[in-house]
Amino acid sequence: MISNLFYVEYYNSDYQFDNYQIKKGKIIELSKLSFPKYGILLVFDDKSITFCIEPQTEKEDIGNILVEPLVRYLIFSTYRNYNIVGGPKFTHASLNEIYETDRIKVKVRYISQIQQDKGSITKIIPSVLEVEKDSIENYLSVINRELYLAISYYLIGCQNIEYFLVEFYKSIEIIKNFFGKETLLNNGLKPMGFNLSEYKTLKRYGDDERNPLNIGRHAPKKNAELTFIDIKRLLEEPKSKQVFEDSTRICRNIINKFIDYLVKERSI
Repeated sequence: MISNLFYVEYYNSDYQFDNYQIKKGKIIELSKLSFPKYGILLVFDDKSITFCIEPQTEKEDIGNILVEPLVRYLIFSTYRNYNIVGGPKFTHASLNEIYETDRIKVKVRYISQIQQDKGSITKIIPSVLEVEKDSIENYLSVINRELYLAISYYLIGCQNIEYFLVEFYKSIEIIKNFFGKETLLNNGLKPMGFNLSEYKTLKRYGDDERNPLNIGRHAPKKNAELTFIDIKRLLEEPKSKQVFEDSTRICRNIINKFIDYLVKERSI
């Protein structure tokens, strides 16, 4: 027995995720993913997700608790923003007729900067992004306070782009705090492919007081030369583009490596 307790609807936001442009993005096909262990059924259509949760069982409590963390992970992994609005959408009969898949397929537009003799041009490349059911199930099996906050800080930085560096820094910092020290962070995530030098690059962007960025975490030292990041031209101005793309790639990579680590630890 399934009850429609939550309806999660997509809205076109101003999120900017790395080089992915999400405006007009859409789920390719009406489909569903089921997670019986948690009493959750997800139905995806072109602009929305419906959360269907087993009623009047222990799983209902678990499913209700997991809604917000799961929405955040879906935003993180599909490059699309969602807002919980509530209300039923499907009947039991119509749910049974919907195709059950093992992955979500999302149309996205990839922004590519092509260098030419007279400068660079922007090219929009249509692409398909796939998120496997297994990756969602892994996330649900290991979600904890640090992982929830790491993804939350990352998304706050995407939504409030002028603060992306501060929020991305907090995202990797909460993961470091999970381990306690940088050496333990490196020891834990290195088998997952973690790169300590990249981690330190993002830290330097946020922390450097002698060669500071104007969007860094600290005020510059007296007489320090300040480098300005052009928020309005993040994908055009070379230094701004480098800092933004480096920071986004590194932050997302560390979050994914942390998930891999938690999954591995859980299986031991």
